[in-house]
Amino acid sequence: VRGRDGLVAISSDGAFGTLVWTSADGRTWTDVTPDGFESVGIASVVEYEGMLVGVGRGNTIDVETEEAAVYLSEDGVSWRKVETAEPMIGQLIDVIATDDGLYAVGGVPGADAAAIWRSTDGETWERAGGDIEHAFLWSIAEGGPGLVAVGWRRDPDPSAAVWTSTDGSEWTLSPNPEGYELFEATDVTEIDGRLVMVGSSFMSQGGRFWTSTDGVAWTIADAPGIDEAYPRNLVHTSSGVVAVGAGEAMAGTAWVSQDGIGWAPFGEPLPGTYFHSGFVHEGALLAFGATQAGTVETGIEAY
Repeated sequence: VRGRDGLVAISSDGAFGTLVWTSADGRTWTDVTPDGFESVGIASVVEYEGMLVGVGRGNTIDVETEEAAVYLSEDGVSWRKVETAEPMIGQLIDVIATDDGLYAVGGVPGADAAAIWRSTDGETWERAGGDIEHAFLWSIAEGGPGLVAVGWRRDPDPSAAVWTSTDGSEWTLSPNPEGYELFEATDVTEIDGRLVMVGSSFMSQGGRFWTSTDGVAWTIADAPGIDEAYPRNLVHTSSGVVAVGAGEAMAGTAWVSQDGIGWAPFGEPLPGTYFHSGFVHEGALLAFGATQAGTVETGIEAY
């Protein structure tokens, strides 16, 4: 995400905490992780009205607390936790900024439910609707009738699912997407009035792209060779929408589409890596992720 003096990157430290880096050019990065972030889990960050809003979990070491948390920063270096009047229960995974304020999605593991939160200023948060039973949400975007949130729900096995809302308060489950069974949807975005959703199989059967014009009816997009790959996140670039993830033989891989309907490989896979997200800076695509080595038999290590 863009900070006051350049770029800010946030990720897991591989244990319970969060790492923070800054960069002026996207090539050289400086670790500026604040003290105390070893028990903070920021999952997503967005810029809103001149500040950075990070959502995730607080007190991650004591997982039984299920403390959803929001952190604010003016420069990407110094962060403060938002103190809410009532405890936020659950975990926040994704956040977007809209003309109506901020919306965040995630889950409430103790209630076996997904949940949606909203805020008009980043300081005060409230639940937008009740628990979405037996589900989890990975991503939210503007599009369709207003807002679209995607993830999975048990039906009865965990399978891809979509919810839409016209006002951010009332949410409606869409009909099951084509080919939804035993998949999860991990990201969603809009391109030229068409919604694009990406996800992967719970059963090691590769990845999948879907498209929709209204957020309600979803069809599988054409993506040759995707059965052995796992795209996860979407980013807008000058070349179209790019999906990043992992391909065969543990290689960081990307795919591109001009319209969300037809997909093709983008660049060459990078062996021994996994791309988790992407960001465009000065016309270049930055892919963030981890290096990885090993096998299922010997154990996979990631850094």
